[in-house]
Amino acid sequence: MNKDNLKSFFKDSVTLSIMITFIIIAFSAVTYRMRGVELDYENTKIKKQKRETILRNKKFKAKRAKLLSIENLNSFAKKLKMSEPKPKQIIVIPE
Repeated sequence: MNKDNLKSFFKDSVTLSIMITFIIIAFSAVTYRMRGVELDYENTKIKKQKRETILRNKKFKAKRAKLLSIENLNSFAKKLKMSEPKPKQIIVIPE
């Protein structure tokens, strides 16, 4: 192709409109795919945070259960020199 044929090729409105349409469609497809990949990374990050939060919550529940165990409470009571209340010290609150 010589220079004049190339200029006439691009001056043709149908060819130019087809090329512009193709470029827009290609750009849109690439942008759409990139956004999909970004959302997938974000989704993976959120799932990882969720798993870590669930694991941390399980650890807190286990620690709480250990701290509230009868053996642990009895050892705290002994350290603080506490004893069981006498029957006169117990107050029953009516409903």
